[in-house]
Amino acid sequence: MHLRGKSLRWIVTYPDGREETLLDVPEFDFNGQIHVELEEPLFLPAGSKITGIGVYDNSLGNRWNPGPHLAVYWGQQSWDEMYQAFTEYTVESQDLTKPQPSTNDE
Repeated sequence: MHLRGKSLRWIVTYPDGREETLLDVPEFDFNGQIHVELEEPLFLPAGSKITGIGVYDNSLGNRWNPGPHLAVYWGQQSWDEMYQAFTEYTVESQDLTKPQPSTNDE
């Protein structure tokens, strides 16, 4: 998210319907974006779902808002907005210490 970002939350929903908050940033700060890594691995059973919720503030009350009177579009510039919830994970059956065969036909 960029200058209109207000809050950010990631929730995992387990197959039995139980929910757990993985990340909660109630006051998002564009200048404080960091890479978040869990202290301990989280094992998710098949059928689990991770939901990322980003909230924006496009009002006059947001002092960082570059254009509260303008329509907001996706873009890579700070006056645009984006929310890309990148997630890195491994599959338990994968041995990441061994080279994997290439999928390139070179």
